[in-house]
Amino acid sequence: MEGEGGIVALLMMALVLAGLAVRLPAPLVLAGGALLGALAGQITGVYNVILLGDLASSVEAILDNEILVAIPLLVLSGTLLGDTRAFFAFRQRLKGPFAVGADLLLAMAGGENRRDKNQNGFRAAFLDLIERAAPASAFLILLADLIDTAVLATDGPSSDSGFDPSLLLMQMALPSLLIALFFGLARLLGKKDQQPAPEASVESTPSWLGLLAALCALLIPGLIVLRIASPVEAGALGVGMALLLKKLGRDAWRNQLGQALDHALIRAAIPFATLLAGAAFHLVFLGIGGGAWLDGFYLLSGPSLLFACVLLLAFLGILIEPLALAVLLVPLLGPLLLEGGVSPSLLGAVFVLAPLSGLLACQTVPKAASLALAQSAALLLVVLVPLSLPFDPASSAMEIAPEPVGEEGGFSPEDTTDSPYEGKNENEVYAPSRDGE
Repeated sequence: MEGEGGIVALLMMALVLAGLAVRLPAPLVLAGGALLGALAGQITGVYNVILLGDLASSVEAILDNEILVAIPLLVLSGTLLGDTRAFFAFRQRLKGPFAVGADLLLAMAGGENRRDKNQNGFRAAFLDLIERAAPASAFLILLADLIDTAVLATDGPSSDSGFDPSLLLMQMALPSLLIALFFGLARLLGKKDQQPAPEASVESTPSWLGLLAALCALLIPGLIVLRIASPVEAGALGVGMALLLKKLGRDAWRNQLGQALDHALIRAAIPFATLLAGAAFHLVFLGIGGGAWLDGFYLLSGPSLLFACVLLLAFLGILIEPLALAVLLVPLLGPLLLEGGVSPSLLGAVFVLAPLSGLLACQTVPKAASLALAQSAALLLVVLVPLSLPFDPASSAMEIAPEPVGEEGGFSPEDTTDSPYEGKNENEVYAPSRDGE
């Protein structure tokens, strides 16, 4: 039965990878793979479909997770902020490659540059990478929750308290800035963009209002990184600040509010749907014995295990979206990497920077090489400048092990409260008798 279960699990994984590679919707592929795997396991006798009832607890945990509640709030705050006249004026006043700074600020607040991302190509690939790596992005919040689950499943120093998402956001601050610098340099060396003429609304918008919008975008991730506010509180504050900017800029925001809400709802629903479908897939995959296929990774340790995972993510990331890869592989490879000594923040950075998702979108080889170089440099920066110590469950377990005390029978030399001598001449009282004494 174990052999049949392994074959069914292998077919499940192959089918899901094939569906994700052709860019079918990730929730549909993961949920379909789970359903087909459960039916195949029921037919072969290696799985009982009644066990799918355990999925209810996973769904309840996802919906009640406070970290995940921050995703729609951050997405809404970034969407509203990007639609304000103040932030639009701030971006229009930045010339040439300096406009990348506005894209980075908007991504740090949970938003995205919808106008440039609609154009498939080199710019869209770089913007997708920036928005994936920037602090307070929906991808980082979801990834922090996946890493937290992996940490709790591993016996280590954080197995009780979990993983703090602010560590991952702090870890990705410098790499996202480095990626933005690469993008600005690539735009500077490439063909000059045709700058559109400033609109009348931009000219009439005060400069101080644009700077205020930039500060609001920077404040949202800053509150989370400095642990002044939780992701949910920072997202709610971001929504309030965006509405205030619309009021100060005299935007016609009532007409655009419905479109902004629709866009934010779609962006926030995709991570939730992918996470729910991924929970169903892992329930079936591990239930039929799919974990046996991970035994080969136990032969590796330390840097070799990390390097193998980076190569695997880079190869799969060419065809598969990073969000689907994270939901699919973090629950499987995360505990292995953590037990191998990889810190949780480094684990998150690997799943952000290793997938070469925009490589095929680049029209020329130099553009593809510049994108890969930016990701490699950012990943190297994370490795050289780690913000958390290696995750070592074995050594930490030894460090936190309680010292034996003189309770429940047995005697400890330090415990002499029951001795009538109260520790005085202790060696004479408890020393074994010798001949002639």
